[in-house]
Amino acid sequence: MKKIRVLLVDDHKIFAEGVESMLSIYNSIEVTGKAANYIELVNILKKQATDIVILDAFMPGQNVIDILAELKVKYPEVRVIVMSGNDEEILANEVFDAGALGYLLKSANASELNEAIHSVYTGNKYVCRLPERPLNGHSQLNQYENHIIQCLSHGLSYKEVAEALKMNIADVESYTTGILKKLQLSNTIELTKFAIHNKMIEL
Repeated sequence: MKKIRVLLVDDHKIFAEGVESMLSIYNSIEVTGKAANYIELVNILKKQATDIVILDAFMPGQNVIDILAELKVKYPEVRVIVMSGNDEEILANEVFDAGALGYLLKSANASELNEAIHSVYTGNKYVCRLPERPLNGHSQLNQYENHIIQCLSHGLSYKEVAEALKMNIADVESYTTGILKKLQLSNTIELTKFAIHNKMIEL
């Protein structure tokens, strides 16, 4: 049986070795390399075939979104799982938008790592269970949602928001419906009050 070739990318050597140790119990997975930064990652990818990259979300001087964008262009066949100590839903949304197929917390156990790797290997998205938080602020919102709220709160129409953000009107309407549902609000008037209360716009 062909093993899934996994490359670990983390600037903390001890953590990477811990993940490698957890995965060693699975015969279907082989850790083929470890990198401490993006340069080392690319050098390894140039030399050997890799199925999945498990990428640390926070490495000094490196932006995970930029790394994902680079990998998507240069190595589209490689699938990426991002691991983070941050349990904010907004980060998970951003890495998926940038091209990752998996998102795991660094507290994940061996079983969850195995499940994520096999899911992503077959082309499916995998996201760990994130802790539920009360909707009392805008930390639940992704970048697009924040921009849409700011535009609508300044009185822009759906058409104007679409033009400003280079989106389709239908997408703006869909996003707005999702935002209202997520924040448990009824209309754009309440949304504007929410934006003011959370200091998302300046009066």
